[in-house]
Amino acid sequence: MAMRRSAWLPFALLTAIACGGRTAPGGASPAEAQEPAPPLVAPIAVPPLAGQKVAVLPITHLLVPTALAGDSVVSPRTRGLARADSAFGEFLTARVPEVTWVLPDELRRIARRAPGMMGDPDKLGQASLRNPNLQIVPDPLRSSLRTLAALSDSRYVLVPASAVFDGVPGTVRADLVFVLADTRTGSILWRATPRGEGPDAATAYEAAILQVVPPEAAP
Repeated sequence: MAMRRSAWLPFALLTAIACGGRTAPGGASPAEAQEPAPPLVAPIAVPPLAGQKVAVLPITHLLVPTALAGDSVVSPRTRGLARADSAFGEFLTARVPEVTWVLPDELRRIARRAPGMMGDPDKLGQASLRNPNLQIVPDPLRSSLRTLAALSDSRYVLVPASAVFDGVPGTVRADLVFVLADTRTGSILWRATPRGEGPDAATAYEAAILQVVPPEAAP
């Protein structure tokens, strides 16, 4: 699925400023002050991955509120999952061409060619990696990722572990979780929790995934 606009949204990394529980004159209202600030996002380190193959698992954890049920980008769920995979794959291929990304559709083809050796890429349990306390990929997912990496000739796996949308038409927020894992050691090397906002789900999702790319990699 192609993104709705030819240009990606710019982004800014925001940090929270402690004010001792008080709001400065002319600042945010108490209600606004209680709204959690967007998390600080550390972009993925591209140079260590340059020239390598990196498998990209399909997303399996997608939450959409009833208010956005009419947004065809994220509803129904099966369409939303497919669109999220497609949009993220196009984003990676265009923005980080120095890495050879083995995208979900290719992983599915590899799995079909190796029945009994590799599990269904959509049913490996990768959504469990959204747990922020994990530092090592747990079994049996770890074993599955090792097999997937061997069959796709890739050591590292990029996992879109979660996509949670909130809001109403006109004001939508997307909270995502991405994880990069080393399949040899099982170590989680990188985790990002970008948040994007926009008038619709596509714009919010686009704004969020842009944050996983280092500024120098963006045109």
